[in-house]
Parts: sequence; structure tokens; C-alpha cells
Amino acid sequence: MNPKVLAGVCFYPTDLHKRGLGKGKNDDSLARVREIRAEMLMIFAARTPMVPREGRSMIYDAMSDAAIHFTWHESTPPTPSSATRAPLRPGSRPRLLRLASSSFNASSA
Repeated sequence: MNPKVLAGVCFYPTDLHKRGLGKGKNDDSLARVREIRAEMLMIFAARTPMVPREGRSMIYDAMSDAAIHFTWHESTPPTPSSATRAPLRPGSRPRLLRLASSSFNASSA
């Protein structure tokens, strides 16, 4: 791992729990989590099948066991029937991007 990296963000880390990343879809990223020295922000969508609850638990446990400093966020979007989508205004930032920014700004202060 690069020691110059002080912080990282994973937005919806699909297949991390299945060892399905990289060439050949057979990685050891989760097994190497103990090598991470950076603060991490992990962001998931709670209702997505790409990283099911069991997979999120596996990732959370691995990071906790490795004593990594991390922030965990699971968004639960509204159901399609109650959702209203407004177009983004110029200069506006989606909620998760604001969350990521505020988390790292707060930790660096």
C-alpha cells in the first residue's frame, strides 16, 4: 500500500466481498485489508443486490478486525413510489458527495 495515501473512499465496492475484482476476478483485497493505513469512508446502498447484507457484514468485520479507522454509511433510498427526482442545479452536489466531503473535512480539521 502507498504510505502517501492518507484517506480513501469506496462508493459501492461491488464484488469486494466475493474476491471478484481485477484481472481474472480473483483478488485478495479483503485479505490484505490489514495493510491499509489510510482512513477510509465506505459508502453502500442498503437495498442493492450488488453487495448484499452478508457481504457488507464481511467487509465491516474485516475492517474492524484490522483496526482500520473508517466511517461506514449505508444509504436507504426512498421507495420508487415515494421518490421524486428533481434535476440537479448547477453547483449542487448529491447528498453522498456532500457526506464524503464533510466527513473528510471534519477529520482533517
